[in-house]
Amino acid sequence: MVVIDTSALLGVLLEDEESVDLDEEILLSEDLIAPDLLAYEVVSAMVKGVRRGRLGGQDGLRVIEQCLSMVRLLPPRIDSSLFAANVAQLTGLSGYDASYLCLAHELQAPLLTLDQRLRQVAQTVGVDVVRPTTS
Repeated sequence: MVVIDTSALLGVLLEDEESVDLDEEILLSEDLIAPDLLAYEVVSAMVKGVRRGRLGGQDGLRVIEQCLSMVRLLPPRIDSSLFAANVAQLTGLSGYDASYLCLAHELQAPLLTLDQRLRQVAQTVGVDVVRPTTS
């Protein structure tokens, strides 16, 4: 089981300046998990990409479908949300990033992210970090 954030998921699926190589074994054998906010972050990123002309509308819809079919999304819980709020305040992370970190912490699972600040904080609090190599 691996908690994956939006930066890593889109980095794997989209070919751009931040595309990454991810061991195919992780994608095929690991249970990829994320807080359900990942769905909305993916939708937002695709809408921005379409509006900026970086990809066509159908391509954006395909990426959304592909992303959401790869990851098991977990709904928020009150205690998890409060934990994430506290972590965000203590570390300076966004509430979104803190949600990924707290989920990894709660599940005792590694975190897969491209976000350097999130990786640093995760390592500081003892969460294992998986980082794909950039292309």
